[in-house]
Amino acid sequence: GIAMSVFSLKHLHGLAEHVGKAAFEGRPQRGLRDVLPYFLHSLSSLAKAAEGHTEACARVFPDVVSTVQLQHACAAGVLAPELAEQPAVCADKVREFEESLSKSIHACTSLLSVHVSAHPAARPTASKHLQALWTSYLRSRTVAQQCLFVLKYTQACADGPARSSCAIVSGTRRSIIDPACPVAAVFEDAAIDAHAICTEKFGSATKIEVTDANSAGTQLLCVPGHIHYVALELLKNALAAMHKRYKMDSDIAAAIRVNVGGDDKFVTVTVDDTGSGFPSAVDALDFLYTDVVPDAPTYTYSGAFGGSLAGQGVGLSVARTYATALMRGGLDIASTAQGARVGVRLSRAA
Repeated sequence: GIAMSVFSLKHLHGLAEHVGKAAFEGRPQRGLRDVLPYFLHSLSSLAKAAEGHTEACARVFPDVVSTVQLQHACAAGVLAPELAEQPAVCADKVREFEESLSKSIHACTSLLSVHVSAHPAARPTASKHLQALWTSYLRSRTVAQQCLFVLKYTQACADGPARSSCAIVSGTRRSIIDPACPVAAVFEDAAIDAHAICTEKFGSATKIEVTDANSAGTQLLCVPGHIHYVALELLKNALAAMHKRYKMDSDIAAAIRVNVGGDDKFVTVTVDDTGSGFPSAVDALDFLYTDVVPDAPTYTYSGAFGGSLAGQGVGLSVARTYATALMRGGLDIASTAQGARVGVRLSRAA
């Protein structure tokens, strides 16, 4: 009942629930010994997949990705099966694995971005390879983070009174996955963050209105942080489009409207704005597609320049990868007569 042959958020949550049940019965270490082999096997398989994707990319861009292949090889080599018997060492190795893959994917993306800047015709091919690499990376990071949460939870139980008190068992977070995440509430939180970011960047920002058609029907088993990332990227893009069209009057323009709904199979979200639309709705979701002016300042007041991949055409592509590869849904964009509409589908079977 706890085997995980393919990536599945439901299975990952089941592993944490198995440990929680064992902890409630006073045997958290037994529950941990049950699940750690599955975590390690899954991480090793994902690392090998990432290494294979990197090798495929290297055959097309040998001068670009050769510098990151070693990092993938290192990541694949740190997760020996015997770590299941050494929880403390296992936690350190899983962190090492996660950090190694993070450095690798960021380095590969940056190097390919530089290459595509000099050779624009290479962008479709580079985007295809980055899609595979980011899929492996995001799945690997999700499994690693869940593994670390389970390890932390088990340690908290072990440090408590004999037979792990109910307060520790029920009060300590053991999973990064929320079985009933309120999607609309996450979009509302992301709207506050996006509005603050864009107010600092542009000096003003359009109002965002979030409507939940059916709060009971729009809860979803997911990692809330994944939903927040998707929401933040979509709303930042909508706000930027509104500023591009209305300039300093964007704060009095028609609000960006977010509608959350759902059915038996999916939770759906639409984001509508009356901004400048997308120059190319087909290309906008590709990796390394960007209309950002090189060397343009990112923020008006703080002088900050965003993350290491800011402006390289990664945000929307990673958002789509979260929706498709981790939540078995989709993300589509289209220009409309008024501006743009983005539609997101998030599967209940993820």
